[in-house]
Amino acid sequence: MENNTNGKLLLVEDDKELRETLEEIFEIHDFSFDVAKNVTEAKQCVKLEERPYTLVLSDYLMPGESGLDFFKFLKQEVGYTEIPFYILTARTEDEVRSKCVEAGVSDFFEKPFKMQTLVDLVNSHLMSK
Repeated sequence: MENNTNGKLLLVEDDKELRETLEEIFEIHDFSFDVAKNVTEAKQCVKLEERPYTLVLSDYLMPGESGLDFFKFLKQEVGYTEIPFYILTARTEDEVRSKCVEAGVSDFFEKPFKMQTLVDLVNSHLMSK
């Protein structure tokens, strides 16, 4: 079976400090990735990629559209119906979780989260491709 993804992750995070920390960690681990500061930039990244990302990590609460809005957009794009999509969030209310679960989000990383847990997740998705 042909690999239909590009072996790359997309990080969507508006918090500059967390975004830069994750970029550094991803570089240390030699992960292939793109970064977007908001949903508008994330949509551009998706449009510019020839093949779908292997994994998407997105903040939930961002100015403009939310991570859940981006998830819903992404699931309409060719090649993205089965791509793992994880929400990074400090919002742990049941309402937020249920909206995301009902939509089909893969899982959550509650902020603050253990970086090693995130690295292990990324590793498991990118290295299997």
